[in-house]
Amino acid sequence: MTDPGSVNGANCKELAAQPDVDGFLVGGAALKPEFIDIIKSATVKKN
Repeated sequence: MTDPGSVNGANCKELAAQPDVDGFLVGGAALKPEFIDIIKSATVKKN
């Protein structure tokens, strides 16, 4: 998988669904209301 860059409100759900993604790099989105969407898209994955 190529590096998609920082996660944002538009791509967080798609990235969280990927089997090889276990975290996010959150840049400027952490300062915007869309940060709530990023947090909600995160799930705890079973090993």
